[in-house]
Amino acid sequence: MDSGTSLLIGNPANATGVSFPSNFTSSNILLNSNSTVSYQANTSQTISATPVYGHLTTATSGVKTLSANTVVAGNLIIGTNTTLDLSVNNYNLSLGGSWLCYGTLTENQGKVIFNGTTTTIDHKCSDRY
Repeated sequence: MDSGTSLLIGNPANATGVSFPSNFTSSNILLNSNSTVSYQANTSQTISATPVYGHLTTATSGVKTLSANTVVAGNLIIGTNTTLDLSVNNYNLSLGGSWLCYGTLTENQGKVIFNGTTTTIDHKCSDRY
């Protein structure tokens, strides 16, 4: 995906969980660090660990659960009425950009690893550990 483009996964008006397209693996796709993938179905969704995301957003409602350790090169936005769940398998989320949290984070024993040089944290999350 090119810089400035977006991939919207799921329909906000629909309660059907849609996943990242399975044919888009790291060998088939490259997401520009200024592209955005938004998991926005009006239900729970599984966040693919492949490929590396530019920016990642959760939106609308429901629990959005990591499927494995996940890397976001840019910013992460956890939207209002959504929960980002690092999974009962305790996956890690590596974040190179800013953390903007307006929903809920369920960490379990997983970790959010800030590895960027200019990270901004706007943390208004409800945390569940």
